[in-house]
Amino acid sequence: ILQQQCRKYHNDESTKEIILKAFDKLIKHKHMILWEFLDDEDKKMIESKPVNHYIVWRVVFKLSLSSPARPVFDGSSKTKVAPDGSGGRCLNDLVVKGRVVTLNLTKMVLRFCIGPAACQGDLRQFYASINLNKKQWNLQRVLFKPNLDPDEEAIEAVIVTLIWGI
Repeated sequence: ILQQQCRKYHNDESTKEIILKAFDKLIKHKHMILWEFLDDEDKKMIESKPVNHYIVWRVVFKLSLSSPARPVFDGSSKTKVAPDGSGGRCLNDLVVKGRVVTLNLTKMVLRFCIGPAACQGDLRQFYASINLNKKQWNLQRVLFKPNLDPDEEAIEAVIVTLIWGI
């Protein structure tokens, strides 16, 4: 999938710039750490895990002035089934699912409207501010090529926060 994305967008300068800017933003905001910058202890801990999962990413387009294209991490992409029958699962199979029954949106909106003061924030930024437990870094490894050049060697990184798509 990485090779496919690189071949598809390597010569499309405008889309390529958007993709590279998105990866740079993940690194700049410390949502993603390049493998080379992890300390040896963290690398050993990740590599010692019986399962290491690489999240695939694809470019998605939408009608938007601010982000017409962006790389999207695909937590529902299934692994290949091994000869012993194991595999065939995706990262999203492992994450907690369900409804949040303690959150009453009606009461929350009423308190917001009635109170003497109100505060607002960007939920997208809040979501990515939640750090992943280091013991789970083995599940959010990523490969990418810094210039989207199909002939270039892939660079590895680890996503260390919660991200959309997972």
